Amino acid sequence: MSVAARVSREYLLQIGAFAVALLDRLLLPALLLREMGVSAFAGWTVALALAAFMPVLDFGVLRYAGNRLLALRAKGDVAAALLLYRKGSIALAVMVLLAMAALMGWAALVPPRSGDPAVDAILPAVLVPVVLAISANMLIALRQALYRAHQLFARETVMRTASELLRVLGLSAAALAGFDLIALAWLWFGLVLAGTVIPFIIDSRRKFPAFTLGWERIGKDDVVDASRTAPGYWMHAMGTSLFATLPVLALGGLATSAAIVAQFALMRTIANLVRQVLQLFANVFGLECARRLAMKDGEGFANVFSEANRFLAVQAAVVAVVLLVLGEELFGLWTGEAQLFDPLMLALAILPPILMPTMMLSTEALAYAERPWVVVWCRLAQFVVTVVLFLLLPFDNVGLKMMAALAAAEVFAFGLPLMFAMRGLEPRLGLLRQSGTAVLSLLTLGAAGLIFLPLALVPEDAWAVRLAAGLALGAVAFVILVPLLGFGAERRRTLWGSFRLRLRR
Repeated sequence: MSVAARVSREYLLQIGAFAVALLDRLLLPALLLREMGVSAFAGWTVALALAAFMPVLDFGVLRYAGNRLLALRAKGDVAAALLLYRKGSIALAVMVLLAMAALMGWAALVPPRSGDPAVDAILPAVLVPVVLAISANMLIALRQALYRAHQLFARETVMRTASELLRVLGLSAAALAGFDLIALAWLWFGLVLAGTVIPFIIDSRRKFPAFTLGWERIGKDDVVDASRTAPGYWMHAMGTSLFATLPVLALGGLATSAAIVAQFALMRTIANLVRQVLQLFANVFGLECARRLAMKDGEGFANVFSEANRFLAVQAAVVAVVLLVLGEELFGLWTGEAQLFDPLMLALAILPPILMPTMMLSTEALAYAERPWVVVWCRLAQFVVTVVLFLLLPFDNVGLKMMAALAAAEVFAFGLPLMFAMRGLEPRLGLLRQSGTAVLSLLTLGAAGLIFLPLALVPEDAWAVRLAAGLALGAVAFVILVPLLGFGAERRRTLWGSFRLRLRR
């Protein structure tokens, strides 16, 4: 299979994964909010935010071992890859046990808060099965990395998407059936075992029979080699988790009601659909960038990076316009809690990936290039600027204040320095070349906005008509703008020629 065919297949399968992610981010929270109430939803959000620290407490072992596996398989060194897999699996198991102990100890010393004392009282009982579910996922993560190392990312995507769909549908059905938070959490653990852990173990044993678990002594040289980059991967992942979860935990402690926590979480959930577009598909192109780096193909790496970011930026901008224009209608239909919608908060949450669309793929590329410390320093700068802005910004609404601080810091203290880092990694990726993607993103935003102008003719109170018309206009914008702006002229000609050739067959 050619590189283009493989990447195209992986990309198309990510569309299915994106559809399931939409259900996870839209259907499940809506059902939880409607069926369990604002307080229970805030408690569930806080429990998940705290448990989300679990994957980063592996101290970078998983990302280090996964990247090394991919590089060794790309070079054809199967024996070294097997040895690394066995040692990495042992190290990961130890890290998971330590992470479980650390997180539960933290929760015991600093009990999580949601803004409702009744919900706070049961949060420790909710946290236990949630931590077990995440631990089970972590234990098979290196086994899942074997698929990417053997260029079977498409197969992994299908299996992962199916398991995620099972989880979302199972939890949704449980919410409708009236499960409480504790029962819901234990059900999640059961779904992870049945839908993810067992299928991946069975399938990977059949696909990769040579990669069996076995005892291998982890020597001093292994520790020294891993210590050069693994802590960087850990701090990178920790920074990402902190920015995803710490604001929610902080608001839980600062807010005077659960409604503020719920509003902030819901606005971020909607806005993160834009990031989901970039992140899911950046996974596909990130793997191709990693292969180019392993083969020391600098020009190919620069071309893949630039074309992928252009393609993803246009898609993300179209999705952003749909959310900005139809946000209120979608939110009302989604949650039934129209009073929680805040257009300014939503716009601030959407803004960073539109202004800096290369951020997602840059972090992937730097990680595969074994330069995680660059991202770590950018995250530290972002953290400092976020805290300073949160203290200085003159907003009375603490949720809006948090969102504004996060947005400004991500653009200027994280996204901008990453552009310089990518230029250092590959000189062909100059600032002007990278900035062109941001300009294209803004151009797409304006063009999509023009396509949505006819929506102004629909009365504000006709929400159903506005929603249907808006979604139709969003589809039109996507069909027109992605081929027109998402590809260069040469790439469009190549794709059109390939399409015509298939039609003749």
